[in-house]
Amino acid sequence: GLARSVHANGGDGESPLPAAPPSVSPAVEAELRRLLVRGAFEEAVDVCIGHGHMAEALLLAASGGPELWAKARDRMLRAHPAPFMRVLGAVVHQSFGELVDESRLGAWRETLAILNTYASDDELALLCNRLATRLQAEGGDKGTAMLCFICAGNVGATTQLWPE
Repeated sequence: GLARSVHANGGDGESPLPAAPPSVSPAVEAELRRLLVRGAFEEAVDVCIGHGHMAEALLLAASGGPELWAKARDRMLRAHPAPFMRVLGAVVHQSFGELVDESRLGAWRETLAILNTYASDDELALLCNRLATRLQAEGGDKGTAMLCFICAGNVGATTQLWPE
């Protein structure tokens, strides 16, 4: 079938990949083969997604060009609302303002680390200020807010929070 366990043992020391998800049914596999012969990657991606075979959908989408890849990737991110997928979506789409606004306040360290790792220099200070303001307003945590203001280079806000 299409979804067989793959081993990456090309002599470079990589360990085998984990077992593949449940295999594609014979009827779906036959449909996918017909679509591949026609070069109908978008339809093949839709069939895979419709049957819950996201890995296969992403592999096919990669062969269908950058627009199809982005479309399939975004469908996958939307289909999995788990907190990690929201974080991954923020990194993929560079939507860090949304991450700051929607992240759990208890995960502020992770949010701050993601901002420092992936945000552009132009937006980092603004995003750190935004996180600090949210922490101060919603979490009441002056110490944590102060740290985020320090990361933003906001001396004025830092000194206002500094303990006497």
